[in-house]
Amino acid sequence: MILLITRARVHVIGLQKLDPGRGYIFTANHLSMFDIWVFLAYLPFQFRFVAKESLFRWPFLGWHLKRAGNISIDRRNPRQALHSYEAASKKINSGISMVIFPEGMRTWGDTVAPFKRGSFLLAQKAGAPIVPVTLIGSHRLLARGSVMVRPGTIEVRIHDPIEYDEYRNLDLQTLAESVRQTILKTYRQVS
Repeated sequence: MILLITRARVHVIGLQKLDPGRGYIFTANHLSMFDIWVFLAYLPFQFRFVAKESLFRWPFLGWHLKRAGNISIDRRNPRQALHSYEAASKKINSGISMVIFPEGMRTWGDTVAPFKRGSFLLAQKAGAPIVPVTLIGSHRLLARGSVMVRPGTIEVRIHDPIEYDEYRNLDLQTLAESVRQTILKTYRQVS
């Protein structure tokens, strides 16, 4: 409904690469609040978000995030973060996918920020395929720090899944940078 009211047009490319019966870890760049609504409206999978713990303390939003089964990550508490990843890993292995924005926050839209390597610890724990997703244009509809919404087009490029066997021997930093480069290459070509 939000996308309709704001006259956001969304084009999704690459969904045919995915098997609806599998649990994936979707890793995407993060440009705008619209990114969340696009995933909710256009990703035809059972999935949950992995989000920073502070969002779970917001009235109404936090309650909804928790009730819906989304996973909170307290970056200041590595032990708690590990428990959160274990809970998320169980969900993935039961066929529920996870969506992560490994930049850790929304960017300004000029590039893809470095990815936090901890985001990829979940992938290694679950042994699940990673699906890089490039989001393009959502910052033009609602920029970080702004309340002004403009109509426009958002493009969602779903890349080939990276199977566990392809990345299991990589260290977290190398894996994070490899996935970032996949997203960044497409982002630079299209945006």
